[in-house]
Amino acid sequence: MNKRQFFGLSVVIGIVLFSVIVWKSDIFAIITIFRNISFPKLALYLFVSLGILSLLVLRWQLILRVEGHDVPFTKLFLYKLSGYSVSYIMPTMHVGGSPVRALLLQKQNISIEKGACSVILDESLEFSADLIIAAIGFFVILFEYAIPLSAIILMSIIILFALLILTRFFFLNFRGTGSFSSTIRFFSLDKIDFIRKIKSSIKRIEFHIIDFLKNHREEFFISSFISIGLWFLMFVEYDLALSLFGYHAQIQEIFLILAFVALAYLVPIPAALGVLEAAQISVFTILGLNVSLAIALSLLIRGRDLLWTFIGIVYASHEGLDLLKIENKNEDKNEIESKEFQNTAKSKSEIKSENKNKIERKSKFVKVIRKSSKKEDR
Repeated sequence: MNKRQFFGLSVVIGIVLFSVIVWKSDIFAIITIFRNISFPKLALYLFVSLGILSLLVLRWQLILRVEGHDVPFTKLFLYKLSGYSVSYIMPTMHVGGSPVRALLLQKQNISIEKGACSVILDESLEFSADLIIAAIGFFVILFEYAIPLSAIILMSIIILFALLILTRFFFLNFRGTGSFSSTIRFFSLDKIDFIRKIKSSIKRIEFHIIDFLKNHREEFFISSFISIGLWFLMFVEYDLALSLFGYHAQIQEIFLILAFVALAYLVPIPAALGVLEAAQISVFTILGLNVSLAIALSLLIRGRDLLWTFIGIVYASHEGLDLLKIENKNEDKNEIESKEFQNTAKSKSEIKSENKNKIERKSKFVKVIRKSSKKEDR
């Protein structure tokens, strides 16, 4: 199954799931919930969401300044939205926009390696904070709510595995070994043709990551504190969202809601279509709350995300970045490389076969000469 087929299938699954949920829900109850919204509170909710985005951009700007690039805040803000829009509409578990951000940084005369380095550091810091809060949230949920044993085991495995990857990433890079290079060496990934071609680029990106972590500790800790501050704002954001619908949530309830939203966006379906609604229905059922409120919250989140996505796509198009063409070029390039590799492998096997035949013919010829020489001696 190629990328286009996978994308089409994921869209169909999302539409079907979303349609079933809407069909079975109480539409009139949801409309009533939205009619009672306070517009000043809605404006405050959007303002806090904007604040979260601004902090994300500020952290990215700090990383770029360490690398010696002072990119204007507004430019980075629009680059961030462009990357976000790709992550949102593609089934890539919210990471598909990273290459787009690195590509857009080239317009600021920043090499693709340095751009990729800044994005990887930014994403890793975000992932670190998310994981710490998720771990805290997991223990809060464990002691507050009756969760099935299978769900506890699954969540424990996911958190431990993520912690292992994260610890390895920071430990090896702080040591100067390089997490990517060590992974390539350990699994002998440089035998793969594609990895061998980009190995030098990976080492250059890794050099910048190691330099940031080892020689710019102050900026690293500031970036980490920004990540923690982001979570505080996210709590405020979701508290405001629920209060819009007349419900005042407790901290542990917001933890649970945030955890299920994060899990929904990990499913490889564009915009988590249908999955977000299903996740909210599940968590609101656990909390013993109205299911209509769950769907209303998911629609509010979806509306905000679509607003950011629209702005990001419009800006990316304005900058001449055709996302579909980029995907097609990558697919065509991969197909060409695959064919070249197959042809190379084929030609190698043919050469081996020819050499083998030559050796066999030579040995036969030697045997014939030896036999004739023996006869002459007799």
